[in-house]
Amino acid sequence: MQEAGIFEGGNGTPDDPFLIATASQLDKVRRHMAAHFKLVADIDLSEYKKGKGWDPIGVFIKKAPFNGTFDGNGYAISNLTVKRPGEDYIGLFAYTGKNAELKDITLKDVTLTGTESVGSLVGENHQGTITNCRASGSISGESLVGGLVGCCNRGVVRGCRFSGEIKGKSRVGGLAGGNTLDAVIEESHVEGSVTGKEEVGGLVGWNWEASITVTSVEGEISGESYVGGMVGKSTGIITESYARVQVSGGYYVAGLVGWNQNSNITDSYAVGKVAGKDKIVAGLVGWNRESSITNSYFGGTIAGFERQTGGLVGYDFDGDIVNSYYCRDYIKQSNSYGSSRTEEEMKKRGTFEGWNFEETWDIQEDKSFPFLRWE
Repeated sequence: MQEAGIFEGGNGTPDDPFLIATASQLDKVRRHMAAHFKLVADIDLSEYKKGKGWDPIGVFIKKAPFNGTFDGNGYAISNLTVKRPGEDYIGLFAYTGKNAELKDITLKDVTLTGTESVGSLVGENHQGTITNCRASGSISGESLVGGLVGCCNRGVVRGCRFSGEIKGKSRVGGLAGGNTLDAVIEESHVEGSVTGKEEVGGLVGWNWEASITVTSVEGEISGESYVGGMVGKSTGIITESYARVQVSGGYYVAGLVGWNQNSNITDSYAVGKVAGKDKIVAGLVGWNRESSITNSYFGGTIAGFERQTGGLVGYDFDGDIVNSYYCRDYIKQSNSYGSSRTEEEMKKRGTFEGWNFEETWDIQEDKSFPFLRWE
């Protein structure tokens, strides 16, 4: 597989990957979609800013995803620019398949514009694995727009981060626009702003039959409907995660999840400010349908439509809310979902019946609300 002069070295095998030291060499990855690559220098993609900018690697339409491995090796790729507002699958990689492994990649000063499946690293990750990658910049599109991945479909995203600004219309998230069908996002963090119209979340816009665990969000999240500090709409699992956010929207608005259906939320919390202009507004979950909320809390303020505003949950339909709380000193109006406690009580370990303070939670007695031990 060796191509003299094209790469810095290597044969493209797992033990002897192609070595990439220049922007031109990075552009030639598309010639070997199942090979193995490693960066050996920082790369500046400024020379690819002209016209539509960078041409994403991997093609969905021709069923030609990137199925190799790419090791960033601690080096950074800067000034990735894509200006393709009428095109889908936008990112450094357009589409990654089930054998793809992307790891230790850093993207700095990213500027992307696309339509559907837009993310700084990958437009759509289909069954691939992304580990320890981070990106910063500005991302915009219409649907399935995320800071790192447009849509993670049956794939894994682990130990990743995004900081910056995300804008879209539907299914917009700080890390991924969509997390779908047994996909996993874990040990990841977002810091910045996320703006959209519907299904807007600080981490994920649309969590469909997928899982999110040990994740966090800090920033401002705004939309019109199905807006959450962590997830806009969820039919999956959320565990050991938190959102420190300011969330604003119209209806189905909450600090953690805007709409929660056939889903489980465990050992998670949200703090900050939640504001909704219409109905179904709450601190933790806006609409909770046939879902469970266990050992979780909201510690912040709420402003919303008075009849359907909740300190913990806006409206519950056949759900199960267990050992979950909100601070009533911070909230002027609320319903009966969840348990209310004073600020003083929220700072005492004894308040939180059934919580695991040995392995999962911690608290500074009389000084802080509970926090997760992994923080």
